[in-house]
Amino acid sequence: HIVPPVSEASLPALLAAASLAKAADALHLTQEIADVALNQFCRVGMLQTDISSLIRCLASSGVFLDRCASTLEQHSPDMETNDLATSIIAFADKSHESNSLSAACHELSTRCLDQLPRGSLLGIVVAATKSTSLTACVVKAVEV
Repeated sequence: HIVPPVSEASLPALLAAASLAKAADALHLTQEIADVALNQFCRVGMLQTDISSLIRCLASSGVFLDRCASTLEQHSPDMETNDLATSIIAFADKSHESNSLSAACHELSTRCLDQLPRGSLLGIVVAATKSTSLTACVVKAVEV
């Protein structure tokens, strides 16, 4: 049985591998998978749903948070509102704070949040207790 290199894996395979590596506390392997995923799948023209899935997975794993937040900031104007909200929540759950996360939150705060599921709105409010980077969007979430 021949296993292809990580660099040839599909996005779903990389996400599954990153989750398994994180669950096994294999930090170096998780970082290696995250690096390949960020380099291969966070390009202009990629499906925003794939990018948001990747960002949420990597943020939840806790690796390369600054790099992932920068990727989130770059893609936030093109992301669907709920994908953006749940991605932001994933960073805040790790108590991450950065200018990039603040910028993504600012992008979220410019949108109509009335259509967000209640779980996402509540998630933003709870996540704001873990990261001051959510200041821009928590006020808007509370208003809904």
